[in-house]
Amino acid sequence: MLKAALRHLIVFYDELQRLQDNKMTTIQQSDNLKSLQELMDKRSEMFFWAMIAAFGWFFATPVTARLDRAIGYIEEFPKERFLTTLRLLWSVVQKGSDSQALQRMNQTHERSQMSTQEYHDEFLMILAVFVCEGISFSNSFSSSPLSPEEKLLWFNFWIDDVAAAMNIFPVPQSIEELEQWLAAFKENHIVEGGDENTHVLGELLFGLLHNQEVLSAPELHAPSWIPQDGELAPIILAVMDEKVLKALFRFVLWQLPVFHLSRRSVHIFPKHSAIVLVTAHLMVLKVFLQLWDCFLFC
Repeated sequence: MLKAALRHLIVFYDELQRLQDNKMTTIQQSDNLKSLQELMDKRSEMFFWAMIAAFGWFFATPVTARLDRAIGYIEEFPKERFLTTLRLLWSVVQKGSDSQALQRMNQTHERSQMSTQEYHDEFLMILAVFVCEGISFSNSFSSSPLSPEEKLLWFNFWIDDVAAAMNIFPVPQSIEELEQWLAAFKENHIVEGGDENTHVLGELLFGLLHNQEVLSAPELHAPSWIPQDGELAPIILAVMDEKVLKALFRFVLWQLPVFHLSRRSVHIFPKHSAIVLVTAHLMVLKVFLQLWDCFLFC
């Protein structure tokens, strides 16, 4: 009789401890989410660039480009796909990793047979881009660099909370490890020059960044100093990773104006990057040849 009472007492205290732990976890998550929302109020450009960069890296990776085209939705409804993903991810940032938006994304991946177990590296790459590119962009083009606490908050949200909710394991344990992991992923998985799939999706992305409905979507949180006249696409020349660009835009590059991005402003000057400098020189040559033809035959 006494043993049975002791067992019930132990079970009771174990359950009480579990409830207390859950309560503390909930409080911590609530505090973290509040801090994240404050960070987004202050630095919404992190989400803006992380979103665009994530699409760029996803489309530039041959495996995910092939899978995305095989599903078919992206080419039939590119604007709807971009805006739906944009709104879902913004909802995740606003409501946390246990939100219905993230559950919906997990269900979509399951239906499309893109499990996080089978494509671990590709899904982790997306989260890594959100962290690393978001931090890099905000450090370079906000009024002030991120604090160590802000960086850690952004890292913990995507790599601890969201990765766990998406069942993405293992993950790097620090921002430095994540940066090294992402650099290795780019080296091993993104092919310079791309292929047919990455080029098709690159052109789609180029078109999306000229679409007024996309540019004006409030969830995009484009910084006020970035042109909103349908000419957002050239900005990628100044900020997007060079190897990603080469995988996406094998031919589109020749058609783009050349931009240089400095803190909180945009200038029409070539960035100190080989791919942009070559583009600039060829554009000058093209204009010269057109003037020469006009001189000879007009």
